[in-house]
Amino acid sequence: MDALRTEVKLSDLRQRLLREKNTLAVQRQALINLLGAEGPGEDFALAGSLEPPATESRSLDALCASALENRSDARAAQAELDAQGARVAGARGAYWPTVNLVGAVGERSMNDPTQQPRGQQTSNDTWRVGITVEVPLFDGGRTGARVDEETAKLNAQRERLLKLQLQIRLDVETAHGNLASALERLASTRKAIDLAAESLRIEQEKYALARGTAQDVLDAQSGLLDAQTNQIRALADANTAAAQLALATGENLP
Repeated sequence: MDALRTEVKLSDLRQRLLREKNTLAVQRQALINLLGAEGPGEDFALAGSLEPPATESRSLDALCASALENRSDARAAQAELDAQGARVAGARGAYWPTVNLVGAVGERSMNDPTQQPRGQQTSNDTWRVGITVEVPLFDGGRTGARVDEETAKLNAQRERLLKLQLQIRLDVETAHGNLASALERLASTRKAIDLAAESLRIEQEKYALARGTAQDVLDAQSGLLDAQTNQIRALADANTAAAQLALATGENLP
């Protein structure tokens, strides 16, 4: 009976191992594609070990403020809003009078002697300086239409900026929550590993004293393996969430 139960357990482990190998191959190829490898035969080797990320001590408001300051899309949207506001002000300026300072410098030629004042030469330099004022009285509603058009663009740009700010805050809150959750899971998996290791030790001692079965030892080993697997997944999730938070706040940009 123990042999049959062991064989069932081994069969389950084999299919899980095959599934994880396939997932690993897909992830490796995806990473090669992200690295911009030119040929399918290129490979890489992972160096170092995966360490737990640091706990984020900043508040959500501070993280969102950092994201709005660092992210280029947020800065570009704010600059476009400011520029559109200037366009609205420029369009409204058409309602006001325009004052111009004009001037001219040139040479006057008088070839006919009768045109020459006494004491003047045939040609001499001339200059003129003046001020002109243009008052817009009636333009057929063109100025008002342009103001309305630019104001509509301003409102649309303001809505796009607000939507982007809300999306940035959602990205930051999601990544921050995922990081906190993964770190809590990581802490709990350490305790689970300690308990599973102690359970395995007890089952091995019971088996050595002929008071336990091999199946109990295998179940304890399987429990320890599951706890270690959960720890690795929590560690990977924590590092992924930390990278997502850095991306959402724009802190990983050059």
